[in-house]
Amino acid sequence: MLDVRMPNLSGIDLLQKLRTEDCHWPVVIMTGHGDIPLAVKAMKLGAMEFLEKPFDDLELERVVREGFAQLPASIARSQKCKEARSLAASLSPRQKDVFNGVVNGLTNKEIAQRIGISHRTVESYRLDMMHKLCAQNLADLIELKRNRGVQAALSR
Repeated sequence: MLDVRMPNLSGIDLLQKLRTEDCHWPVVIMTGHGDIPLAVKAMKLGAMEFLEKPFDDLELERVVREGFAQLPASIARSQKCKEARSLAASLSPRQKDVFNGVVNGLTNKEIAQRIGISHRTVESYRLDMMHKLCAQNLADLIELKRNRGVQAALSR
């Protein structure tokens, strides 16, 4: 549970920092000073609930129970995101180029032309890249690309 008005760092800022660090645990934002844009921002960052003070004890109990019910899946998601970021960071610059080309729908020949290598070399980088990322197909690569941590690791 995070309050919007906390000393030093707002609840919204802390939630954003948690998400940046691949922590996807259930978070409830609470405030006595809520407005619609603030609630929208919290929900876009993945808050499971936005409670305005004063809130009912039964509602608080319901939200806490929901959060604990979601916790195992959230921990698993956080771990998967951290692993994906680590895997993406292990790619060579050429493998990153090939990854970006593949997820953007380019063929091996188009990727080869863009980065100035042969299409056979692209095929080799592609196999190595998919192996490093534990990806079986294009859908796996696209799912990885959606991960913010992976995006950050690939842009370095």
